[in-house]
Amino acid sequence: VKERQKLYRELSRINKLKVYPSEANFILFKVKESKKICNALSKKGILIRDLSPALKDSLRVTVGTKQENDKFLKELKNILKGL
Repeated sequence: VKERQKLYRELSRINKLKVYPSEANFILFKVKESKKICNALSKKGILIRDLSPALKDSLRVTVGTKQENDKFLKELKNILKGL
């Protein structure tokens, strides 16, 4: 729960994202160029779910350990800077 709250808070601070509250072990967020972002994260060894076929521009990330979440946030921010 603590990591989910932290991950939600950190994602919410990123201007390019629309983040939805969650009580589950994952967080849903919308972002333009979601497929490109999902592929870029995958190349970094970070697997998240592309929900775009059902929900346009939507991605879902599972809440992981502190280290996993920190790596995800760092890589996501770097990718977004490049777009």
